[in-house]
Amino acid sequence: MEITISSLFITILLSTLMIYFLNFFMKNSNKFKIFRTDFFTFLILVIVLRILFPVELFFTKSIYISSIMNPIMEFFNYELSSNITILHISLSIWLFGFIIFGFRFIHELVVSYKISNKIQEKSICYKVSDFLNNYDGKDYPIMISDIVKSPMVFGLKNIIFLPQIEFSKVDLYNIIHHEIRHIKNHDIFIKIFINLITILYWWFPPVYVLSKNINLFLEIRVDDQVTRNMSANSR
Repeated sequence: MEITISSLFITILLSTLMIYFLNFFMKNSNKFKIFRTDFFTFLILVIVLRILFPVELFFTKSIYISSIMNPIMEFFNYELSSNITILHISLSIWLFGFIIFGFRFIHELVVSYKISNKIQEKSICYKVSDFLNNYDGKDYPIMISDIVKSPMVFGLKNIIFLPQIEFSKVDLYNIIHHEIRHIKNHDIFIKIFINLITILYWWFPPVYVLSKNINLFLEIRVDDQVTRNMSANSR
């Protein structure tokens, strides 16, 4: 297995088609309902694996279209000066962008960690069992703060943050179960992983569409899991 200009080109082409296919269904709720969430999980997995491994696989054989690939190869192999080609310049630009976006992501993680600690210092601390009767799962901490604007699982500590709002019992039940599902699904790690892919492919516009749709899919999947056993009215 090796990465070549042609294998990267094929990866970009196939990934773009699949990403916009996913985007089409994610943006049209009526069409989204045609498929189960399992189908979109599989499609996202295929896209991510194809992007992560833009290689010529041992069991595949690419059919090259000379009218397209030859000009591309000539362009990237064109020497700007002695032993320096456009490919070398392109790789240098990619590496520079990778470093910049990587440092920015690390900075955002550090800032998020500090914000999480500040919110905890100014929060009222509870447990899931304080709000849900007969709850037999892991008793995750719940922090209520006027700093938080909407329910969320913030950071890597499996803490549920709630705004200081008077929720009804039904809303509170659904909100807490929704956030618990995010924790059980390890969605925070999935988001970090997708961010790393976005950093790697910072130069590829469709990857930002993919990231946005995966974040939306994670919310839809959790809603589906929470409401799966409910009656039609409750759902």
